[in-house]
Amino acid sequence: MRIPLSIENFYSDRKVVFAHFFLQIPSMRVTRALSAVVDSGSPFTSIATRDALSMSLPIRSFDRDLLTQLAGFKFWGKNVKATLSFRDAESKVVRFTHTIRILIPTKLDEVTIREVQDIPSLIGTDFLEDNKLTFVYSPSAPIAYFDTEVPYAPQTGATSQKP
Repeated sequence: MRIPLSIENFYSDRKVVFAHFFLQIPSMRVTRALSAVVDSGSPFTSIATRDALSMSLPIRSFDRDLLTQLAGFKFWGKNVKATLSFRDAESKVVRFTHTIRILIPTKLDEVTIREVQDIPSLIGTDFLEDNKLTFVYSPSAPIAYFDTEVPYAPQTGATSQKP
């Protein structure tokens, strides 16, 4: 099963891979479409401060026990269970339940909120690993997608196999 991703410019002329999905956080009564950068260098999946604010999440009242650093800023993190719903290549809905981290700046003032507005929500390696997904990106093609198929593995000589 293949889930197409989009390749877009993001604050520069460089291309970035985005995942577009429908996010549900039942414990917070959140249901909305969201776009996140697919970041194979990030160990966790997160909702950016700007997206949390646009969802009217009560970030000022969240616990402050999980410290995270990202893009030179320090954030408190609130982990929540969510459902991410994607459309596969055949337009079928594919759902994944996953714990995501809501990022809240350690300084909640207007200046800091403005400074972190360019930090996007992220799909990290935890999402790929937990859901046994392969991330394929070829800038020269250009194509990008998530897949449940394991790509060619030279050490075993296999061409493709189900995980």
